[in-house]
Amino acid sequence: MSDASLLPPNATAAERALASAGVRLNELPLPHRTLHSAQESPPQLLPWLAWEFSVDEWDPNWAEDQKRGAIAASISIHRHKGTIGAVRAGLAGIGINVRVQEWFAQIPQGEPGTFHLLINASQYPVTLENLHRVIAVLEQSKNLRSHMTLAQLSATTVATLRSAAVSVSGHDIGVTYAVSSLALIMEGLANGEQPTQLAASNLHTLINETMPAAGYW
Repeated sequence: MSDASLLPPNATAAERALASAGVRLNELPLPHRTLHSAQESPPQLLPWLAWEFSVDEWDPNWAEDQKRGAIAASISIHRHKGTIGAVRAGLAGIGINVRVQEWFAQIPQGEPGTFHLLINASQYPVTLENLHRVIAVLEQSKNLRSHMTLAQLSATTVATLRSAAVSVSGHDIGVTYAVSSLALIMEGLANGEQPTQLAASNLHTLINETMPAAGYW
């Protein structure tokens, strides 16, 4: 029991036990600020939070982010029920993006009071079961006078474009040689004309044909 107990010295054992239990309860963490937050509430409490926020459509098999999205969008949906905004918010809350095309925006114009629903399956796959769920959310969010005559599905794939570039640098090496006429005459006198001509020809071949051409690496 804590030393800060206010029990009198003649308190019974039962009273002291109750006081000790109460001290331990006060030390338990109670996240009151996050219990009612759609984004921070513990996952196991989301069904009760959905009931408290009056979420119209709920599926326990949804992914966690879908459940949190449905709860977060519920208040706005109830405020704007009967409008296109409520339809978009209701379906966006479960991860489905839609566009609503009303009768006067269709080419040719549709029957007054009707609309088309264009569903983009870019985040979650739209299966037959999910399509029934979409229709249920739609019926709960739209106004009573409007009726859907067409539901069109589309898929969007997002990819990352990658590009690369390579920069190459090097040195251009040139080899030159120069032999004066006087040097050739002196070599010819010392070694003979034919050996001197052969040596000059071999030097020319070595530099211009055998050595690799200058380039980059």
